[in-house]
Amino acid sequence: MAANFYTKFRSKKLKDMFKLLCCQNQEGKFNALWKELDNLTRAHVTEMSKKPMIDDNPGVTPGLPALGEGLDDPTVRRRRGRQIKCFSH
Repeated sequence: MAANFYTKFRSKKLKDMFKLLCCQNQEGKFNALWKELDNLTRAHVTEMSKKPMIDDNPGVTPGLPALGEGLDDPTVRRRRGRQIKCFSH
């Protein structure tokens, strides 16, 4: 899960906080870390949205899904309008 988290947010600091959250066994500490991670991811997403986006797949028109056999095809891309805004999402 931490690898998927890192893939989405591209921040080692946030990934390490997520791993720490997963190891918590006290509800108070868990809730405090969750709230802090929620605020930090929201700020990180806002900051990253200000940077110009680099196209990972130049053969695909931005905003449109790639053509493929079906939803199982690895070239099908998610719509960019459904971005995660914070950790809770």
